[in-house]
Order: sequence, then C-alpha cells, then structure tokens
Amino acid sequence: MSWAEDRPVAGSGWNTWRGVVGGFYLAAAVFNALYTVPKTGEPDLLDGYADGAWFPVLEDFMRDVFMPNDQLLLVLVIVFEVAVGLAILNRGIWVDVGAAASLLWVIAILPFLAWPY
Repeated sequence: MSWAEDRPVAGSGWNTWRGVVGGFYLAAAVFNALYTVPKTGEPDLLDGYADGAWFPVLEDFMRDVFMPNDQLLLVLVIVFEVAVGLAILNRGIWVDVGAAASLLWVIAILPFLAWPY
C-alpha cells in the first residue's frame, strides 16, 4: 500500500474545510474570468496592488512585467485556481497536492498584496 492509502479517512470537519477552500479557489477563478480578465489593460486595475507591494522590486515587477502581460498571466492564474480547487475537492494524494499548492501560492502572493493581508 502507498502512503496515501494508509492514512485514515478524514472526518466531516476536514471535508467541510476542503469544500470551503476548494470552492473558494473555483469561485476566485470564476470572478477573475468574468470580472478581472475583461478589465485587463486598464491602468488603474492593478496599480493599487503595485502601490501596496511590500518591497520596491515587487512594485517594479508588477508595473514592468505583470501589467504589460496581465491578460496572459491572469489566464494562467485562473488555470492554476481551477487546478488547485479541483485537486482540493478530489480524493487521496490530490488533496495533498492541492493543499500544498494553495499554501505555496499564498506565501508567494502575500508580498504583492497591500498590508494588512
């Protein structure tokens, strides 16, 4: 048996939490697809995020790399959000993969967001 098969089945609390987090990622993907992507190219859309970045190099990255390529990068973000949401809502090792990807995503994106995030 593999490591994933040896683990005990999670209880209803964990399954509820998985549903909430997985649903949040899928909702974020829908929001970004319906609201954010159509507004790409508007200079004010992401300027607030760039202004709130924790470090000047991240502010420069937002303005020089992300904003000129915002539509492509937002589509990649949407694909990532859907993949993470579906992985978390799945079973077995996919839940672990989705949870790890979610944690890494939050750690990576946090310095780009304005305080008090």
